[in-house]
Amino acid sequence: MLAELDLNQADALDLDYAVQTNHSRSRTMKANVGSTDRIIRIVLGLVIIGWGAMNANWLGAIGLIPLTTAFMRWCPAYLPFGISTCKTE
Repeated sequence: MLAELDLNQADALDLDYAVQTNHSRSRTMKANVGSTDRIIRIVLGLVIIGWGAMNANWLGAIGLIPLTTAFMRWCPAYLPFGISTCKTE
């Protein structure tokens, strides 16, 4: 019975840690890519990937970067400059 109680406490501690870790992540990845910026990134990413496919060139994989940042709505390159294209509320 005592060992079972210790395991339950350990599970609760793990859950608390997971909640705290998830919460701190959400603060650091605040959306900084707005709607227009997002559309431009999607189009540009698809064009680069299409170019790479047409030319059988692996550099088309670079198009995944703007696609990823568009779908995540977060661009790490904007962080040092404090840029955000999101509308403020």
